[in-house]
Amino acid sequence: MALYYNLVFGLLVIEMSFFTVLSLPYPRKVRKSVLSTVSAPFRNEQFQVAIKCILGFVLVLFIDSVNKVWTVTTELHATSPGGHTGSVTGVINDRSDVQARRFYAQRNMYLCGFTLFLTLILTRTYSLVTELIDTKDKLDGAKTNGASSPELEKLKKELKQKDEDLEILKDQATSLSKDYDTGSVAQRKA
Repeated sequence: MALYYNLVFGLLVIEMSFFTVLSLPYPRKVRKSVLSTVSAPFRNEQFQVAIKCILGFVLVLFIDSVNKVWTVTTELHATSPGGHTGSVTGVINDRSDVQARRFYAQRNMYLCGFTLFLTLILTRTYSLVTELIDTKDKLDGAKTNGASSPELEKLKKELKQKDEDLEILKDQATSLSKDYDTGSVAQRKA
């Protein structure tokens, strides 16, 4: 494997380890510190430019490997036993050579493709995890601020008073209903 494909493989391993770190269930404080530590280099403009150049290079390698897979596959179909007029052993040697080149081209294509795909997944996962942490912090802040709010306490007292008034009205309605029923029964008897 060429040096640049070894570097792409190293990038893929780094991305897989970063994705594993993002996916593990940490407590929120630990996750915040891990995210801030990991994202620190990405705030540097020079680092961002270098990453974009590397990903552009991987994209070029991916396009090149797709092209090689295409050409080697057409060459493999051309060296099939029906398409070649040479000796049988020559066809077998040529075919195994073409199949080996096809394997290497496909390996390189999958390596570059998975690296690019995992890059897209990582950026989305990172943004979702960051958004989740921010939302949980806001929710905790709202719960903390809401519990000690004097306006909330005032509203709770008003609600309690309204419930008491409602119970009094229910008792009055029940007693009036009984009085009405006893009065209408007394009129019937008279």
